[in-house]
Amino acid sequence: MGLALDESENTSDIKVIANDIPVLYDNDIARFFVSDTAITIDFVETPYGAGFVVDTGASCS
Repeated sequence: MGLALDESENTSDIKVIANDIPVLYDNDIARFFVSDTAITIDFVETPYGAGFVVDTGASCS
């Protein structure tokens, strides 16, 4: 699973509007989202590298 920028909308994508920004996510990862919890996407830089972190509020177990 990863984060990617796409130029076109897939018919199986789920679309939400967050702060007036359209965000699409694949139907396959919808099970990781908790509906009552905010999803946060952040860019972080660590000694191990840099990249996006997606916090869905879901447990990793």
